[in-house]
Order: sequence, then structure tokens, then C-alpha cells
Amino acid sequence: MKKNKYTKVGTAVSLCIIIAISALLSVRIISNYLLHSSLFTVKTILSTGALKPLLTGDGYSLKGKNIFAVDIKHLERDIRFSFPSFTNVRVSRLVPDRIWFHAEERVPMARVRLGNRIFLCDSQGAILPANGQENFVLINGISSSGGIRIGEAYGSDQLKAALMLVRELR
Repeated sequence: MKKNKYTKVGTAVSLCIIIAISALLSVRIISNYLLHSSLFTVKTILSTGALKPLLTGDGYSLKGKNIFAVDIKHLERDIRFSFPSFTNVRVSRLVPDRIWFHAEERVPMARVRLGNRIFLCDSQGAILPANGQENFVLINGISSSGGIRIGEAYGSDQLKAALMLVRELR
């Protein structure tokens, strides 16, 4: 008796469907375990760098939440917005039950007059609030054509050249 060629194709398709369903079911079971297991509940908040004195206790009310449900990128954006004088802001998951916050504070290098206001700036040209500090070199003559945003680098070639000169003079 002759075998039907469609039987082999049907068997292969059935096998592929069974494997796909098994894979999806496995992914579902594993993700359910990761999102609902008490093993992955945030128990400790660690902070280093400039954030250490600011994040005492339960930073951002994360204790008790699942470590994989925490939106790391949102926390980093929130810290950058709340503290524009910080750089290298990082938030990381430390599996199984810790969240780590780290940031470094920008070090002012000079004062710069942009328009009719005076700001501080660091060595990369990031603009910082002045806070009445008078003990830095004042850079004048920088054109203020673009928008000035605290915590972001001011993209002026004139400012970059002036900061390079200040670095050399130090």
C-alpha cells in the first residue's frame, strides 16, 4: 500500500504547532513565576554617589514591589529631571531583591553669562544653577542663540573653547 505524501506534511505541521504551543506555555509559566514570586520582591534599596544622602529608607516607595515590575528607565528620567546637577544617573536591578541607585554630582568649573543671566557650568559645558557662587571665573561674550536648559550641555563652540582655556589655566 502506497503512503500519502500529505501525511508527512501534516505530521510536520502538527509537530511544529505542538512545539510552538509548548514554548509559549513555558514562557508564560516562567514570566508568571518571575512576576509573582515573593523571591523577586524588592527588599533593599541601595544608593551610592551623590544620591546616597538623598535616598534614605525606601527610595521611591519600591519596597514590596516586584523587581521586574519596576520601570528603571522612568526612575532614571525622574532623577535626572529632579536633580539636574547630577550626571551618570543609573538605576539597576540586583537580582533577586535589590534596586541600586547611583549618580555623580557635576562639579562647577566656571560661571558663564548667557543673555542677561549668569549660570555655572561644568567641564563638559553643562549648565547649572548659579546659587550665588562668586568664586569661579566668569566667561562673557557667549552668544545665547539656543535654549538654555539646566543640567544639559550648552552646545556652543565658544563656550567649549573658553572652558578648554580655563582648564589649561588651572
